[in-house]
Amino acid sequence: METEGTGKALCFDGRLLKAFAASLERSPHSVASYRKSLAYFFAYLSEKGINRPESVDIAAYREVLSASEKKPGTVHSYLAAVKAFFRWTEAKGLYQNIAEKIVHPKVDHAPHRKTLTGAQMKKVLDGIDRGDIRGKRDYALLALMVTGGLDRLEVVQAQVGDLRMSQIGPGLHIRGGRGGSVKVPPHTWRALLDYLEAREPLEEDAPLFVSVSNRTQGQKKPLTVGSISRIVKGALRDAGFDDAMLSAQSLRFTALKLALQGGESLEDVQKFARHKTIRTTFLYEQKPSPPVDGKE
Repeated sequence: METEGTGKALCFDGRLLKAFAASLERSPHSVASYRKSLAYFFAYLSEKGINRPESVDIAAYREVLSASEKKPGTVHSYLAAVKAFFRWTEAKGLYQNIAEKIVHPKVDHAPHRKTLTGAQMKKVLDGIDRGDIRGKRDYALLALMVTGGLDRLEVVQAQVGDLRMSQIGPGLHIRGGRGGSVKVPPHTWRALLDYLEAREPLEEDAPLFVSVSNRTQGQKKPLTVGSISRIVKGALRDAGFDDAMLSAQSLRFTALKLALQGGESLEDVQKFARHKTIRTTFLYEQKPSPPVDGKE
C-alpha cells in the first residue's frame, strides 16, 4: 500500500514492529510492553481489513479499547504505543502521523494535586543555604524526596545503611509498605554524602535524617513526619511558593509528573513510584495538576 503524503509502500507486520522496537531507548520491560500493545493494534487492522489507516481508524480503535474489559491504564498504554509508533513512522518518512490528534479517554476521580515544574523545584533547592549541617540536611532531604519520589514515612524509616552502591550506581533501599529501592542521581548522592560527613561518626542503623536541634542527642533522633512537613513547607515559602495546596507530598507528585513528562513509560514510572497497579500511575498523567503561583 502507499501512504498519504510519502508515496512509499508500508506493511504493518512483524518486521516493522521489530524495527520500531529496536529504535526505542527504553527499559526491556517497557519495550516488551510497546511490542505487545502494537501487536494488538496490528491485529485489529488486519481483522478490520484496514490496509491504509487514517485518523478516523485510530479514533475507532480507541473506542473499541474503551468499550473492552481492559483497565484504563491498559487502554492508555495501548494508545500511547500507537501514538509513539506513528511519531516514529513520520520521523522515518514511512507513514504520516495519523495519531497526533488522538486524545486519551477521560478517567474520573484522578488526583488533583499541585506539583512544581523542574525550574521551580530547582529554585527551591537553590534557595537552601547549605553553609551549616541544617542546610545540608534540608537540601539532601528535599533532593532525595523529589528525585526518588519518596513520601514522608519512607524518609522517616530510612537508615544510613539503606544507602547502597550497586553495579547500576547508588540507590536507597525503601522500608515499609511499598518496599523495593530507588536509584539516587549523582547530584543527590553527593548532597547526601555532604550531609552525612557533617554528622560523623555514623552507624548503619542510625536514622538517615535526624534532628539537629541538639547535635549530641540528635544523632539518634529521627525527623518526624510533622517535622519533614515543616522543613519542606519552609523551603517552598522561602522560594516564593506559599500555597496551601503545596506540601511535602507534593514533592512525590512532582517526581512522578516530571518522569511522565520526560517521556518515561507508564510501566517504568509505575516501577519508580512503587505503585501496586498501573491504574494509580495512569491517574497522574490523565489529569493535569493545577498551576503553581510563583516565578519560574
